[in-house]
Amino acid sequence: MIRIWLIIASAFVLSACQSTPHNEIGAFAQATQEITLQVDEVIVEINQSHINKQLMDIATQHASGREPLTRETLQSVTPLFDQSAQKQMAIYRANHALNRYAKGLQALSGAVNQADIDIAAAELASAMNGMNTSYTLLTNNDDLFQPKDMSIVASAVAALGTSIVEKQRQESLKSVITQADEKVNLITDELVIQLADSGLEELLVSSRSTHLKHALRGYSKRSSKQPMTFKQSYSETQALYELYIIMSQTKLSLHQTRQAIKAVKKAHNGITQEVQADRFNSKGIIAIVGELKNQWERYDDFREVVTRCEKGYELTGDDPLSQVVACKP
Repeated sequence: MIRIWLIIASAFVLSACQSTPHNEIGAFAQATQEITLQVDEVIVEINQSHINKQLMDIATQHASGREPLTRETLQSVTPLFDQSAQKQMAIYRANHALNRYAKGLQALSGAVNQADIDIAAAELASAMNGMNTSYTLLTNNDDLFQPKDMSIVASAVAALGTSIVEKQRQESLKSVITQADEKVNLITDELVIQLADSGLEELLVSSRSTHLKHALRGYSKRSSKQPMTFKQSYSETQALYELYIIMSQTKLSLHQTRQAIKAVKKAHNGITQEVQADRFNSKGIIAIVGELKNQWERYDDFREVVTRCEKGYELTGDDPLSQVVACKP
């Protein structure tokens, strides 16, 4: 199962790297894909943290050798986002559906032949079905895309035909984006709610904290048995510091993840207004895409991270080794 999740994540990355935006709508779609890929990494790590916690419990239980470790014990380890746990799996599917929607938009915006149109149609159909499935599981509400909505989107894509005219492409994009806007609002709102779940957040904090504690303990044991050279000690200390930074910024990273998803919603709303006014390569869209791209960044400098907190930051937790930095509510 671990390998399956890694393969899924790798496939996402490869597919994202193979596309180049042909216009500003395509650039928006690609930026959205990049954000959903990063969200996917967070979901995969949360899932892996759940597995690691179970493995650590098993290791503690069987470390003395008094109780044999069996295949059945290992088989009892289950991912958090398991196919059999439909409710939990829905958060992954919702993000995946948003990614597929962005892929469909990008394919439609850059279509030059029937094959491209077919790809766009397939991606958009998959996205609509995925949003429906995940949204109903997460909220117990009706499908986001009703049959009429799906028919409008399918007709808009089919209208491009075999001879692609730019005006017709714009009309197709306008129809698809307008029809999807309210649904994108609802699915992104639900993703933010799910990623704000304190249980998922604490699980990731706990896993990273435990990882750091084991790494520190291992360093102490090695250095006490045999003194290290300065080069060895410095290299290991650097690695430990990196683990500490990752652990201490967990809540901030999740906060930034949620902000990035909110940015997708805001950007899609802005794009919808632009295309409804028949502006497909306007300065407004360029600004929207630029802002979206800036929403998700990798941080190496702690001071740069905390400046993203609107109301400042605070340390949470009583144990100095496992305290994490979080934005003030």
